Amino acid sequence: MLASLLTSHVTIAFILGALFCAAFVLIGPIAGGISDGLRDLLSPLGLFTAFDDFARGVVSFSGLVHFVSVTGLMLYLNVVLIGRRHWPVQAGGYRMGIHHGARAAALVAVVIGLNVILGRAGVRLDVTAEGLHSLSDETVQMLSELDPERPVFIQAFVSPEVPESYVQTRSGLIDVLKELDAVGGSRVQVRIQDTEMYTPEAREARDRFGITPRELPDLRSARSGFTNVFAGIAVTCGPEEQVIGFLDTGLPVEYELVRSLRVAARADRAKLGILATEVRLFGGFDFNTMQSRQPWAMTEELRKQYDVVQVQPQEDYPDDLDVLLAALPNTLTQPEMDRLS
Repeated sequence: MLASLLTSHVTIAFILGALFCAAFVLIGPIAGGISDGLRDLLSPLGLFTAFDDFARGVVSFSGLVHFVSVTGLMLYLNVVLIGRRHWPVQAGGYRMGIHHGARAAALVAVVIGLNVILGRAGVRLDVTAEGLHSLSDETVQMLSELDPERPVFIQAFVSPEVPESYVQTRSGLIDVLKELDAVGGSRVQVRIQDTEMYTPEAREARDRFGITPRELPDLRSARSGFTNVFAGIAVTCGPEEQVIGFLDTGLPVEYELVRSLRVAARADRAKLGILATEVRLFGGFDFNTMQSRQPWAMTEELRKQYDVVQVQPQEDYPDDLDVLLAALPNTLTQPEMDRLS
């Protein structure tokens, strides 16, 4: 309707209407072509950013503000143009068109500022029957305990197109990241980057965090093959850094992200000692088979959260240990067992 009030030509009005609608659709890509900072600043004004939450079953306060403010702005402009025939020639020495133009420009600035500010609000309601997009109470409590003076930065490098077998994992990752960003407020800053091969984003992921793509089978066409997929997350807090090189299918997304976030935000890690037994959790050389053994996967997982050290059973235990783990202690000698007990 606004375009029809600007011209009496039907074709021109249609083109103007399409341009008005395209402004809300293309504001993100156009701003991203100028700079990433401008894209992050103006993306809350775009249609897709505001509608994405509703499409996922989440009613967000920022989305409601966006649609209500844009609707109010357009209604105001329509009312002004409808009453144009009743405008006086001048008001206060200026043409009436200048008055209304200045008012409209001021109102546009207010709408932009309102959306940018309230776009950072984390008020949102998950209305899905299963609560698919709600964080656990433990996660919410952990986020509230983070120090706002030491914010945690989460950078996710995710491929925009993935094989069908990985679609659910990618969707779950994006959902959890957005919820962490909304609930964490100023304590957690999330940046999701669409990453494809041979792009600046892929180069940044490789050079800064060692994140590389993984080949996944792609069965979407008759000619099956493999597709390079990025699904890496880097969590940084000051000098601390935790990197998930690739989020495998089947892993609990929220657990993996929150664990990395907790480790990065905590300056001092608990010290975990693993007692050297016949299990050889640290790996090493096996003289029976004359082969080298790799560390157990459990050991690698523990290293992500704790300061892990190996403790020799025949020596005195370090005094600074928080926890001592003994796997298969029945392989110890009697003096070593006495020291353990």
